Amino acid sequence: MRGILPIILLSILLSILYYLYNSNQEYKEYSKNIKEFRENREKYLYNSSSSPLKDSDYVVEYYEPNINFKVIARVSQKTDMDTIIMATSTGKTEKFLDFASLGFKLGRSEFSMPVYKYIEGENMGKLFFVFWIKQTITPLMKEEDILMLTLKMQKG
Repeated sequence: MRGILPIILLSILLSILYYLYNSNQEYKEYSKNIKEFRENREKYLYNSSSSPLKDSDYVVEYYEPNINFKVIARVSQKTDMDTIIMATSTGKTEKFLDFASLGFKLGRSEFSMPVYKYIEGENMGKLFFVFWIKQTITPLMKEEDILMLTLKMQKG
C-alpha cells in the first residue's frame, strides 16, 4: 500500500502539469489566430475601396483575446428562408437570405445569432453573422454598434 500512494500522487501531479501546459499552448494558439485575423481585417478596413473606413482616422479597438469567450456554435439551417433587405456599412442596401442561426452557450447563458447569405452583388453566396458589441441591446441600434464577420464554410 505504501508504494502505491506515491505513484498515485505522482500521477495526479503529472496530470495537472500536462493540463496546465496544454491550456497554455491552446491560449497562445487562440491569441495568435485572433490577432492575425484582426490584422488582416484592419488591412481590409483601412485600404479597401469598398470599406467605409478607407482613409479615415477612426481606430478600431479590441479587447485582449480571452479564451473564456471561445465558443462552439450549433448551426441550424432554416427551411423557410425569408429574403430581407438591410443597409450595409457602405450606405447601400442589399438583399440577403435569413439563412441559419448559430446557437451557443457562454457561461450559463444560451445565445443565438442569425446567419445571413448574400444573394446578389460581389459577395453573392457568402455568409455572415451579426453580433452586438454593446452590453445593453436596445431595439434601435446604431450602425457602429454592430460588427459583421464573414463566415468560412468548412466541408466536412
